[in-house]
Amino acid sequence: MQIHQLEYILKVVECGSISQAAQKLYLSQPSLTKSIINLEQEYGIQIFVRTPRGIQLTPEGKEFVHYAKRIITTSDMLERTFLKKSQPKQYLLSIASLQMEFLYDLLIQIYQQYEGHAIHFNIIETDRGGVTRAILNGNANLGIIVRSSVDSKEFTRDTESKYLETYIIDSAPTNVCVGPKSPYYNRKSISVKEAENCSNIIIDMESEAKQDLYFNLMENHFNEDKTIFVNTASACKRFLHETDVLLYACKWICGFFSGTDIHVLPVISDEREPVPVNELALLKRKGTPLSTPEKQFVHNLYKLFGKQAPVF
Repeated sequence: MQIHQLEYILKVVECGSISQAAQKLYLSQPSLTKSIINLEQEYGIQIFVRTPRGIQLTPEGKEFVHYAKRIITTSDMLERTFLKKSQPKQYLLSIASLQMEFLYDLLIQIYQQYEGHAIHFNIIETDRGGVTRAILNGNANLGIIVRSSVDSKEFTRDTESKYLETYIIDSAPTNVCVGPKSPYYNRKSISVKEAENCSNIIIDMESEAKQDLYFNLMENHFNEDKTIFVNTASACKRFLHETDVLLYACKWICGFFSGTDIHVLPVISDEREPVPVNELALLKRKGTPLSTPEKQFVHNLYKLFGKQAPVF
C-alpha cells in the first residue's frame, strides 16, 4: 500500500465515479482502476461496487475509507512537521461547528495570538450530523455541537461512537425566541405546552429532517402544521421579525439576536412535560493529535465558560 493509492480511493469517493476521478487526478481510467484492484487484492477486500447510480462503497469499503482518511491526515501532519523545517512553520486550525455566537470571537483570538505565523483556518459551519461526520471522516479535528435531552437515540449513539471523544463544556435549559408578531412577545416566559402549539422555525438541516423523521425523533415537541427549516441565523432573524413563528434556541446562539427586536424567553415546565436540557459538547476523533493552535482554541473555549480544559 502506498499513500497515493489511498488518495486515489478518496478521490473516487469524492467524485462518485472512477472516470471523473481519473480526470481530476490526470490519470487514465485503466490506470486508476488497476490501482484500486491492486489495493483490493492486497487487503483481500472489495472497496467499491458498481450500481445503476454509479460507484458506491461496500461496508468494508466504508471502514477502509475511514482509516485511509486518518492515514492521509497523519501523513500530511508528518510532512508539514518534518519535511518543511527550513520554511516558516505552518499551523492548522480545523473545526466543524454549529453556528455559535461565541465562535467568531474565539477564532479572532487565535488569529491575534498567532499573528506573524502562517496559519490555515479550516472552518466548517454545518448541522449537528454534519459536524459528527466531519470529525469521523477526518475533515475536521474539532467539533462543537449541542445535544438535547429530547435527541434521538441514533444521534446520541453517534456522538458516543467508539471513534469519538466527547467533552461536555456547559449545559442549560431551552429558551425560545419570538418576534414582535408573536402573541407571546411581551411575556416573561412560556410553558412547554404553549411552545408546542406554536408554528416553528428550526435552525438545523439534518438528514432526519429532510426525510420527514424529525418530528418522530423529537417526540412531538413541535407543531407539525407549520414548520420552517433553515440553516442560517440570518434567515431565523428575518422570519422571527416578520412572522409569528417561534424558535427553540439554546443559550449559545441567543447572542445572535442581541440588539434586535427579537425577545428570548425561558421555557418553564408544566405538569405534562419537563423543560428540555441542552449540552454544549466538544468532539474530537480518538487518536488524532491536535495542532498547537487547536489546543489553544480548546483552552480559550473552556476559559470562556470558566472551566479547566482537558489535556490533549
